[in-house]
Amino acid sequence: KDDLDNEKETISKNDETNKNLENVSKNDNNSNLNEEIQNKKVNTINNEEKSDIKNNNVNNETNNNKNINISNDKDKEEDKKDNSDINDNNQNDKEDNNSSNIPSNDEDKKDNESNDDSNQKNDENNNLNDNKSKNNLVSYNGWLKIENNTLVNERKEKIRLKGISTHGLQWYSKYANYDMMKSLKEELGINLFRIAMYTEENGYIYNKSLKNKVEEIVENAKKLDMYVIIDWHILSDGDPLMHKEEAKEFFREMSLKYKDYPNVIYEICNEPNGNVTWENNIKPYAEEVIKEIRENSKKSIIIVGTPTWDQEVDKPAKNKINDELVMYALHFYSGTHTEWLRERVKEALKNIPIFVSEWGVSDASGNGGVYKEETIKWINFMKENNLSYAVWSLSDKNESSALLVSGASANMVTENSLSEAGKLIKSVIKD
Repeated sequence: KDDLDNEKETISKNDETNKNLENVSKNDNNSNLNEEIQNKKVNTINNEEKSDIKNNNVNNETNNNKNINISNDKDKEEDKKDNSDINDNNQNDKEDNNSSNIPSNDEDKKDNESNDDSNQKNDENNNLNDNKSKNNLVSYNGWLKIENNTLVNERKEKIRLKGISTHGLQWYSKYANYDMMKSLKEELGINLFRIAMYTEENGYIYNKSLKNKVEEIVENAKKLDMYVIIDWHILSDGDPLMHKEEAKEFFREMSLKYKDYPNVIYEICNEPNGNVTWENNIKPYAEEVIKEIRENSKKSIIIVGTPTWDQEVDKPAKNKINDELVMYALHFYSGTHTEWLRERVKEALKNIPIFVSEWGVSDASGNGGVYKEETIKWINFMKENNLSYAVWSLSDKNESSALLVSGASANMVTENSLSEAGKLIKSVIKD
């Protein structure tokens, strides 16, 4: 019994020990489980942190790439701009180099060219704009016509040409240059320039080079938007038939050359004189020369001289030429030709158009003083009858009709360069 009790006690102790061991084991297991759970939590947290770090790294890398791309784009734009600037600079440098590479001879040639060239181009460009408003220049008026025995423009508006005539080109051509013509236009308001090309007296018949000067003046007139008269200036050779063939050849050439120039007017015989009549000399001559001109220029105005130094305008009034664009020349000098000639002109105007292609303030010799009172009467008469005119003469010749003083500048008109006749003309020509 005692043994049995001991054994039971022993078994009971063992059971208690086993229970304790079992509890210890459970505790160990629980501890291990807790540790495992804790480890899992730590690992999870670590993994989440790694993921966050990875995501942050990815985001940072993406942002960096974006920034890099933006930066690269900006760099490209800047490079493009820089390249454009470089190209522009290179182009400028190229142009500068090209300019600097002009041969010195060309530079010298350019520097030595007259200022006329640039001035003339500017004048031409300005003249192109003149036709926008009414004026008395070629750009507005164009080809001239005749209606009711008076001069009109291509718009059929009345027009007067007022200008200056040269003296003989063989003597005073130095005054017939671009600068002087421009100065006359600006200071006196002229819109016409007459070229007196003498035939005799060492003129064109003996000196064909005078034609070159005529052509130069025509081009100057074109650039200045002015009308111009090419005058076959017979004088001592009073019969126009004397040099008829030369005249036909000359005007054939001129009319072909200037067939498209509305500013060119042809005066085919300056002052027929001596034993010369309208019917036997002047009209037959004129009809042959006019035929040559009309072969090339259908629209040009032609001025035909009249007997006795262009005073017998009554003769063609009774027997005019069959051409609607022909006018008849009247010449007068205030000291010689007075009211009696004005009455003759007034009567002739009923039948023919008249152009005063030459007149002066002196007597008929070109001398004898300045006749101011009679000049004013003629100025008023021409205005009342819409007569166009050219004043004699652009020269410094020692005579009363010369418009310039001796030794006057060849390039411009000033108050000091004008003679008594020149000052009078300046005061009345705009009337």
